[in-house]
Amino acid sequence: MVIVAAVAAVLGGVRLVRNALQPGPGVLPPITPVHAYHVVYDETFQGNVVRVEDDTVERPYHALSLTKDGTKPISGDLTNDDGFWVFNDRGWGLINPAPQRASDDPQPALGLAAGLHIGEARVIGHDTIVGRMCTVVRTGGPVGSALTKATSSNHVDICLDSSGVMLSYRWTLNGKLAQTKRASMFDPNPTITSATFVPTPAPAADRRVSVVKATGLSDASRAKLDPQLDPPASLRFDGGWVRVEALSSSLQVTTTLLYRSGSDGLVTVDYNSSGQTPTGTKISLRGGRTAYLQLGLDLTRLLVPINPNSSITIEGVDPAEVRAVADALRDHAPSPPSTAAPSTTTG
Repeated sequence: MVIVAAVAAVLGGVRLVRNALQPGPGVLPPITPVHAYHVVYDETFQGNVVRVEDDTVERPYHALSLTKDGTKPISGDLTNDDGFWVFNDRGWGLINPAPQRASDDPQPALGLAAGLHIGEARVIGHDTIVGRMCTVVRTGGPVGSALTKATSSNHVDICLDSSGVMLSYRWTLNGKLAQTKRASMFDPNPTITSATFVPTPAPAADRRVSVVKATGLSDASRAKLDPQLDPPASLRFDGGWVRVEALSSSLQVTTTLLYRSGSDGLVTVDYNSSGQTPTGTKISLRGGRTAYLQLGLDLTRLLVPINPNSSITIEGVDPAEVRAVADALRDHAPSPPSTAAPSTTTG
């Protein structure tokens, strides 16, 4: 019943609640998230390009993902205390100089749990991979896109470990196998050291400077954000940043608030200086605002349009928590009228 309540709270509507009370298309196993993990996948693209993906994650801010041709890294990304980095034939380069959620750490369990009850996911079996039993779930879209109902020609099958980590991933696009990943090694308790998330080899000096500029958000600036956010009691503020990025004809300014949920969870709130095209399920928030919800295999995203030139994007693992944050947005109270007596002039 916890899942039913969460779906009802997030998406609303009598029909969804009534459908959720009916027997669903399978259930997920109990999930016990881990603080850190190391997983190595054998990966194929379109059936003939074979790579190895090596991922190490320490939630909520650290991750290293390397794609290798044999043992040679050919691409990758890294999130650490300095920000977000990418690896290519020039080595490591800093892209976003501010802390952010660990990259390459999809956490699909809670989104899939909601998707099971609205017809956007279903359990189709079980598998044993690297000696661990996992549950195979089918949905319609790949990691990074919204959950949709699967079809015979477009679907994704993932095998979800009891830790919530994907042990296999098969994406079929337009009837053809587009990508597969299958774990060849999984360690739910890896050794993490001070060197684990340091870019190696060390980047050149010019690669340590990002075209994106980021500065810490002061308490005074945070207090001026509109709408204001009074977060649920389960969340605690963990910092904020203002990022400025030069686009082709303008500057994109994004103010990001980071909130910790428990020891390893993270909810991010982005105040965007431009409007965004709404996509997803339309829902009504407290206070009369409208928002658009997208369940995903990596995260749940919720877009709150503010006006034609600004919006707020909220991201987190738990759809109900993301919705609760959106419900906590409130407009600044109007300034009280002046009570000062009008000035007079005497001649």
